[in-house]
Amino acid sequence: MCAPKVCLITNTNAYNLPQQFTNEINSQAGPIIIGTNVWIGAGAIIAPNVTIEDGCIIAAGSMIYQDIPANSL
Repeated sequence: MCAPKVCLITNTNAYNLPQQFTNEINSQAGPIIIGTNVWIGAGAIIAPNVTIEDGCIIAAGSMIYQDIPANSL
């Protein structure tokens, strides 16, 4: 179940100050895998290459950038 304003991001561009001047882009892309019986609170942001296993609850306003094991809060 996803609450309002959840953001699932499957592609990002990370810039470091030296890269801004050379126009090099560090792009990160990948899937987001969400298990069963997962609740995602309002305004949560899920980054690329993340797996949220079964039975998790993601708090409202959370920023998820790494895998979340099953039955985690």
